[in-house]
Amino acid sequence: MPCRHRLLFVAAFVVALSSTVLALPRYSAQYGQRCALCHVDPAGGGLRTQYASMALVPGELSFLQPTDEEMEAIRPDLSPNVTVGLDLRTLVVQGEGGDGDLLDMQGDVTVAVAMSPRLTAYVNLGKGGTQEYAAVAYVLPRNGYLKFGRITPDYGWRWADHTMASRRYLLDENGSPSPAFLTEAGIEAGLHGGWWEATGSLLAGSADNGDSFAGRMAVRREIGPLKAALGASVLRREQVASHARAMGGFGYLNVGPATWVFEVDETGNGERHGLLISQELTYRLVRGIHARGVYTFHDPDHQEKDGTRNRWGLGLDTLLSPFFGAQIMANYHHVRPGELVTGDDHWQAEMVLHVLY
Repeated sequence: MPCRHRLLFVAAFVVALSSTVLALPRYSAQYGQRCALCHVDPAGGGLRTQYASMALVPGELSFLQPTDEEMEAIRPDLSPNVTVGLDLRTLVVQGEGGDGDLLDMQGDVTVAVAMSPRLTAYVNLGKGGTQEYAAVAYVLPRNGYLKFGRITPDYGWRWADHTMASRRYLLDENGSPSPAFLTEAGIEAGLHGGWWEATGSLLAGSADNGDSFAGRMAVRREIGPLKAALGASVLRREQVASHARAMGGFGYLNVGPATWVFEVDETGNGERHGLLISQELTYRLVRGIHARGVYTFHDPDHQEKDGTRNRWGLGLDTLLSPFFGAQIMANYHHVRPGELVTGDDHWQAEMVLHVLY
C-alpha cells in the first residue's frame, strides 16, 4: 500500500443521561480523589453519582452554570433510590478524496438501584450484546467494597479516548477499540485509606477466554499546590493455547491548571513482549475549556524490530455546559511498518460532540 497523507474529519454525537465525560483521569488528578467520587462503579466510568450530576459538574466543571430551576427540571433520578442513564454515540468519518463513513459507536442504557447506603446494584446494556451488571456492597474495612457480577477488571487508568495505546492494545497487539472484551463474570474487592487504594479482581472464563485476575494499587499525595499519584497494576488472562498479560505503572502530576497523566505497560502473549505508553497533558484555560496534548506509543515486540506506532495529538477539550461538550484534535500518526505493524504515516483531524446529562 503506497504511503499517503490523510485528513479525517470525525464528528461523534452523544445523547446521554449518564455521561462518560467524567471518565477522565485528569479529573481524578485535579481533585486528588478516587474515581468513586463521581461514579456509581467505584472503579470509575459509566453512570455518574447524584453528587457529580447535580453538584460537581454544573457547579465547578462546566463553562456555563445552569440555574437551580433548570437542574431540578432534568434530574436523572426516577426516585430517591433509582437512577437511569442513556449513552448513544454516532461516528461520522470523512477522509481525503471524499471517502467517508457513518458508524454507530455506542448505545447503552444503565439503571442503578440503591437498596441501602451500603448496597447498590446497576445494569448496563449496550449494542451488540455488550453488558455489565454488578452489585457493590460497602461492607469491607477501610470503607472498602465488594463488587460481584459481570464486571470489567480494575487496571491502570480507564481512558475515555479509545485510541490511547494502553487501552487499544492492552491484551490485543492488533488492537481493540473497546474494553468490553475484558468483561466477564467475576468478583472484585477494594480497600482505600486517605492516601492509598488497592483492588483485586478474579474473573471466570468463557468460551473464548479462560480464568483471569487483576490487581491494582496506588498512592496519592498533596505537597502544597502539587497533587501527585503513582500506582502499579497487573492483569493476566488465560486463553485457549496460551495466555495474555499486562503489567505496568501509572500516575499523575497536577499543579494548578496543568495536569499530566501517564501510563506505561508491558504486555505479553506467551511468544513476545510488547510496550505501551500513553500520556496526556492538559492545561485549563478557563473553567470547562482545556488545551489537550497526547502522545501514545505501541511496540508489539518490545525491541522495535517488527514495527511501531506513534501518535501525537494537540487540540481543545471543552465542557461548555453540563449537557454539551466538544473535543477538537489534530493528530499525526507515525507508523514504522514491520512484520507485526502495517500502515502509513497520516494526519487526522477529529471533532467529538457530546450532548449529555
